[in-house]
Amino acid sequence: MNRLWRTTKGGKMYISKQYANWKSECQWLIKSQTKNAKILGPYKLTLLVVAPDKRHRDIDNLFKAINDILQLTGVVENDKFCHWIEGRWVKNGNPCTVIIEGISQSGEQNIP
Repeated sequence: MNRLWRTTKGGKMYISKQYANWKSECQWLIKSQTKNAKILGPYKLTLLVVAPDKRHRDIDNLFKAINDILQLTGVVENDKFCHWIEGRWVKNGNPCTVIIEGISQSGEQNIP
């Protein structure tokens, strides 16, 4: 979250170059892995994250950008339907594993 936006001296906000590059790379990766799958309505978002180093980090800072890119790529109908969020640090694996599951209005998992 700390690197997503920048501000001009005049106070206008803009997307950082680092965030723009990340979004571009994510769009390609998501499209290559989802095969145009789309979750309509409520969903659960789970993140499994490997910390890149030993500095203290807040895992909750990762959810906003990931939800936004899921909506941008059409994986989810709208990120306002993210009704359940889970995240945890893991010791090894991919730097960030994203798991999206459809859920019913009552909160039951409904995996497409």
